[in-house]
Amino acid sequence: MFDYIKGTVTNIKTNAIVLDNNGVGYLLYVANPYAFELNKDYKVKYINNSEVGTATAQIIEVSTGNYTFDDNAKVDFNIIPYEIKAEDITLSYYKVKYDGEEKKLTVTVVANGIELIQDLHYSVTYADNVDIRNDAKVIVKGISNEYTGEVTVNFEITDKNVLAISGQANN
Repeated sequence: MFDYIKGTVTNIKTNAIVLDNNGVGYLLYVANPYAFELNKDYKVKYINNSEVGTATAQIIEVSTGNYTFDDNAKVDFNIIPYEIKAEDITLSYYKVKYDGEEKKLTVTVVANGIELIQDLHYSVTYADNVDIRNDAKVIVKGISNEYTGEVTVNFEITDKNVLAISGQANN
C-alpha cells in the first residue's frame, strides 16, 4: 500500500503519491520518484475529463506492479473554459483603404494550437468599421462552454492606398 495525500503538498512521506487540485487542473506529484514509476507501479485513470466541469484523476495499479491502491486514491479537479486572449486572434488585415463600405475582416482564432470555429466557439462583431479612423474594432467573444472571454482588436481605415507586403500592412 502507499500513502495518499489529497490537497496541498505538505509533510510528504517518503513513499507518497499526491494528487492535487491546483484550481486549474490536476497535478500528480510523486514525493519520491524512485519509489514509484509511472506505467510500471501505477497508472493514472481519468474520469469525465473531456468536457468543462468536474473530472477525476485516480491512481490505479498495474497488473505487473508491486503495489495496490484503494478507491480513495483519487482527486476531483476542475476543467475550466479557455479564455480567448488578444494574442490568439489574427485579422486578415490591420489597415484598409476607405471606400464608404462597412469593413468586415477574416478573423482567425487559434487557442492552444487549435483553430477555433466562428459561430461555434466564438462570435465576431464590429464597431466603427465604416468611416476613416485608426480605431475600427473587431470584437471576438467566446460563445461555447469551452471558450469564454471578449477581446477587442483595432484596425485602421485610411484614406491612403494600402499595400500589403509579407503580411504587413504599409502605406
